[in-house]
Amino acid sequence: AEAQLIPGQLCDVFVAAIVDGSSWDSFPPGAFLLRSPSKNICAGVIGAEGGDQLSGMGLAFQHCRPGDPMQTFRATRLANGFQIKVGNTNNCLDAASGSQVLIYPCYSEQVRNMNQVWQVSGGSRLQWSGSHCVTAQDLPTKAQPASPKGIYELRTCASKAGQRLQQADIKQDGTFILRDADSFQCLTGDYAVLGLGPCGRDRWHELRNKEQVQHVGSMLCMDAGFGGGLHPCHDQQSQRFRLVEIPGWVQQLPAWGDNGRKRWFAQCLDRLPVATVDVGLQECDAAMKLGLRWEKLHASVPLERRLWNQADKR
Repeated sequence: AEAQLIPGQLCDVFVAAIVDGSSWDSFPPGAFLLRSPSKNICAGVIGAEGGDQLSGMGLAFQHCRPGDPMQTFRATRLANGFQIKVGNTNNCLDAASGSQVLIYPCYSEQVRNMNQVWQVSGGSRLQWSGSHCVTAQDLPTKAQPASPKGIYELRTCASKAGQRLQQADIKQDGTFILRDADSFQCLTGDYAVLGLGPCGRDRWHELRNKEQVQHVGSMLCMDAGFGGGLHPCHDQQSQRFRLVEIPGWVQQLPAWGDNGRKRWFAQCLDRLPVATVDVGLQECDAAMKLGLRWEKLHASVPLERRLWNQADKR
C-alpha cells in the first residue's frame, strides 16, 4: 500500500511503540512503528521509482517487521511538534507543504522547517499541521497480461514459468520449433507478434554468426524495439538474441555504448511477467538478522577488464 498525506484527522495509521525499554508515559517513545491496525501493515522506507531525488527513497506500507530499521522511527522535539527520523539514517518524514509524504534529509533545528514538524493526536495518530494525516492507500490493481495468445515481453531472465522455451523438432537445415515447457504450445509469429499457438506451423532459425533469431515463414527477426516482436532483420543491438538451452531462454544479449555511459542488460522473453519489487538500503547487521540473502545472476566481466587481464604488464 502507498503512504499518502490527506486532509483530515481520522486516518487509520497509528504510532505503535516498540518494546525497547522506553516508557509510554509521554511521547515520544524510544522507537516506534507507524501501523495501520485495520490492514495490519506498517510504514517502511523503500528505494522507489519516483522517490525523493536527494534520498532516493519513498514511504510505503508492507508486512510489519519490528526488527527492521527501515520500519523503525524515532521522534525528537521540534518547534510545536516532533521531527520524525527514519531508523539510524539522517532522513526524516517531510510533508512537502501538505502534498505528499517524502523521505527527505533532516533539517537542523535552527532552520525550523515546518514540513518536518509533526504532531501526535487522537490517541496516537500522526498528523501534520493539525489538518493532514498519514494514511495507507491501496495501490490500484494492475491489469494482468492475460492474452489468449500469451503475448511476450522482455523481462529479467529467471528460471520460471513463462520463460522456458525449448528447441524441438530440429531439421537438417537447422530450423526448429520453440516449445513452451509449461503449456506445451509453441512460440508463434503471427502478424509479427510473438505469442503461443499450435506447434508445427511456426519454425525458427538461430543465426549465430549474426546473433539473431529469425522467424522462417516471414524471414523477420526478433526485435526488442517498438514494443518487441518481429521486424526486418538488421545489425543493431535491438536484434541481438541467442537461445540458452538450459533453462530455455530466448535472451537479448547485454551490451554497452557511449564509452560505458549506456548499458543494456540481458533480458529474456517472458509471457508470465511478475511484478517488480522495490528495494532499499539498510544497516548490514539488520539485514543479516532478517535473514535476507541475495543470489548473483548474469555476472560478467567487461571487455575492458578482460583486455586488461590479457595484456602484458611488463
